[in-house]
Amino acid sequence: MKLTKKLLSMVATLAILVPNVYAQQEMQIVNVVEAVAVTEISNDTLAFDYNKLPLSERYPTLSDYIVPVNQSVEFDGIKVTVEELLVVEKSVYLSAIVEKSNGLAFDDLEYFHFDNFSIDMVLSPEEEEKARVRNIVETLVNNSWESLFDIITEEELDLLIHNLDFTSYSRGGSYGQTKLDNGTFRYNAEFDFEKNLDGEQIQVTFRDLLNYSYDEKEVSLDFQALAKQCEGVSDNIWDNLEDNFEELNQYSLNYKVDENFDYTIELVRYYVNDDGETVINILSSSENPNSWANLNVKNVNSAYAGTASHVYPNFVTQEIRLDNIDELETEISIRTMNIIAKGNGEIQLAIQSTGVPTLTYDKGVVVEGENGFTLGIDTIKVTPMGIILEGGNGNPEMIFNNLLTIEVLDKDGSSKMMQSISSSAGYDTEQQLNEFIVNFRPKEYYKYVDVLNIENISAIKINGMTITF
Repeated sequence: MKLTKKLLSMVATLAILVPNVYAQQEMQIVNVVEAVAVTEISNDTLAFDYNKLPLSERYPTLSDYIVPVNQSVEFDGIKVTVEELLVVEKSVYLSAIVEKSNGLAFDDLEYFHFDNFSIDMVLSPEEEEKARVRNIVETLVNNSWESLFDIITEEELDLLIHNLDFTSYSRGGSYGQTKLDNGTFRYNAEFDFEKNLDGEQIQVTFRDLLNYSYDEKEVSLDFQALAKQCEGVSDNIWDNLEDNFEELNQYSLNYKVDENFDYTIELVRYYVNDDGETVINILSSSENPNSWANLNVKNVNSAYAGTASHVYPNFVTQEIRLDNIDELETEISIRTMNIIAKGNGEIQLAIQSTGVPTLTYDKGVVVEGENGFTLGIDTIKVTPMGIILEGGNGNPEMIFNNLLTIEVLDKDGSSKMMQSISSSAGYDTEQQLNEFIVNFRPKEYYKYVDVLNIENISAIKINGMTITF
């Protein structure tokens, strides 16, 4: 494979100083094998049964507030039906069924996920510029290894700095899927927003249904022989690969490690560093942008030496240090993304106020945590689904390092401990915290069809401070 000039570095970081940039989002995903930035939740029997249920059966005490939807969209042989919807303050909950358009079962699949499964507010014409801002942010994130002005123009950066506002978009979400007895799948999802959704219109988007396959195999590689064939590649070229692709192509080994694995070794460097350690570098390539391979290198005593990870189209490893280059064990593993259904579908829904009961405390409190950290909370809302804290000042360590402890006290003398499941924060131009939202749920909430009984709550405690409503 001919090397291209789009070389991915090991770590790519893009930092842009803008007002009110929301960060540190956390996502929890239940019963989903492939996910990014997830908190693992055990796939026990209770969790499995819990995700089989539509909203009205998961939360029977809230059935009066759950809205039947039953709207469907189809693409590339699959049908997605949004069954029910529940809106609680700034959060949307929904259940959906995924099935084949022809009515047949997904016999050969045990899990999958959508490349994009999202809920966003439908923008008015006046908010089109906000949509453009979001697109700029996505472009930056997806091309973070490149220089800033190779990605966007100065005019776009100015627009970004002065208009960054994500209140019309969800702050992220969580979802669970379970295969039902009839061979279809049920999705249960929650998406959190920055604003109350009463009277708004939302759009539910589904795009590209995927799953992943995995394979691994032991392979035998003679790194010394491969490196000898690359002796014409000087250290200066290795240290400046992006500027020397034409010359590198003259020496490319084009060595496919295994015919069943999309991992091709282009160049190998073998040397002894200043500390006397044996070191190898590998430049690899692939033809399939939907596969990711690792060449795991171990010493014969099973001590881990390093992994030559592979990202499309080509990739340079960090230094892999070896005890003895003649006594190695190598194994290749590959993860491939398989497209089950390609395309997208959108369903738009109008949100009407359902009057879900809540408790609100808006007098403001300052709570203390470890190391003298404090957090100024402006508003506390208790809903059947959990507790929402909103504020504008304090130490972000309180939010993101689990320094908040919340206990719900009931009138019958019982209590429930809560856990943080999602959080977001905004910072000013001097990187000072100026707004935040933290969502709490009952601990181990994913195991139970359980909500808070608002009428039975007498108070809550935040880091030992009692708040009454």
